[in-house]
Amino acid sequence: MMAKRSARSRRSGWPRAAVGALSLAAAGGLYAAGVLPLALVVAHAVFSCLSFLMYWKDKRAVERNTWRTPESTLHLLDILGGWPGGLIAQQSLRHKISKNAFQVMFWLSAACNLGAAWRLVESGHAARWSHQVLALLG
Repeated sequence: MMAKRSARSRRSGWPRAAVGALSLAAAGGLYAAGVLPLALVVAHAVFSCLSFLMYWKDKRAVERNTWRTPESTLHLLDILGGWPGGLIAQQSLRHKISKNAFQVMFWLSAACNLGAAWRLVESGHAARWSHQVLALLG
């Protein structure tokens, strides 16, 4: 017989979804303030949506006992900027929140993404890249 999980292990302990949503809102605000280029904000939002969908797909696979999404795929999406969507999914789906090894890699991915984004903005590469992308689209 399987032991019941404690109340603490069933909840995340802090509002992951709020942190994820706040990050996306902050990116929008930083764009509006002229700090972040549009392409970086759009990439952040798109990868967050993809990350959420992949967490959902993995959670559904667990429930149906079918092929799972590799954790490396989830981490790749998180490091590319999808970590806010990953946080929202973790809380709303109650998925991957109690697996310590996954959480360590998740937060390393988020930190690497934030560090890379900061470096791209500081160096001016993000603005140049954004202009090039918009020129290709327009």
